[in-house]
Amino acid sequence: MDNERIEFYQNRSFGERLSAAAEFLRQNWKVFYKNILIPAIPFLLLMAYLAPQVMAEYTNMIQSLMTGDISAIGGSRGMMPLFLLVSSLFSLYLYAMSAAIMKLYEEGNLTEKTSWGDLSSKMFSNAGKIFLVGLATGLIFFAGILVFALLMGMLGGILAGIFSFLLIIGLIAAVFPMVLIIYPALFRGASTWESIKEGFSVGFKNWGTTFGIVFIVGIMAAIISYAFGVPYGIYMAFNPGEANVMTYVLSVLSSSATALVTPFMVVFIAFHYFSITEKEEGVSLQNKIDEFDNL
Repeated sequence: MDNERIEFYQNRSFGERLSAAAEFLRQNWKVFYKNILIPAIPFLLLMAYLAPQVMAEYTNMIQSLMTGDISAIGGSRGMMPLFLLVSSLFSLYLYAMSAAIMKLYEEGNLTEKTSWGDLSSKMFSNAGKIFLVGLATGLIFFAGILVFALLMGMLGGILAGIFSFLLIIGLIAAVFPMVLIIYPALFRGASTWESIKEGFSVGFKNWGTTFGIVFIVGIMAAIISYAFGVPYGIYMAFNPGEANVMTYVLSVLSSSATALVTPFMVVFIAFHYFSITEKEEGVSLQNKIDEFDNL
């Protein structure tokens, strides 16, 4: 590629982070298209096959609940578990492959000829890291719920209300730093626990800009997802439960938004992480020292 190389770890202003991320995507869009969107087709087709059936099951459940049949909640879920599994694996693949492309670029080995095979080992490694970080975070959250339940049993009245209010505020504040917890593991080789700890640490220290980047990227992603999903939503609203060629085509179109939006989100949040990490720790200087020591 003949474009000027973009350094990841650089202390950039908020606007410069957005510009650098956009430029990275512009330079490497062909690699993303070839190695993410095209291999995503099997996922999209399977999700398109499952989506109308899941929509019909969901509609039937809502109608049953409206008639007072509460047993519909615990009834047969049909294709819903399979759809959720496929969707989760699809998201995991998109995150892992996007990070693999960025990592290969950082190493100076990414070209327009880079194939899926060149990225597969990093992708599978990234998928394992993301899964472990997600699992550990889920366990921590579950343990927190248990502690909260015990405290609510011990406290009473006003104290319980105050504690609940503070907990809600804390959870809201933690949502935005939480988006950073996978990046230390993906780009700096941190362990699962270190990745979670570092992600929260730099995220809370830079809460305002982290909120800003998540808000802007979220708005952009929502617009894209909405534009791709509207035709399917309108068609299913007028033709509930139908499964025909048009249903599958529109479902593929709707699901393809995820394949476009996820790499976009990974790159923009990554450049935010690179900038605040450089500001806090001077990663680029440490990398140069390590390179010098290895000579």
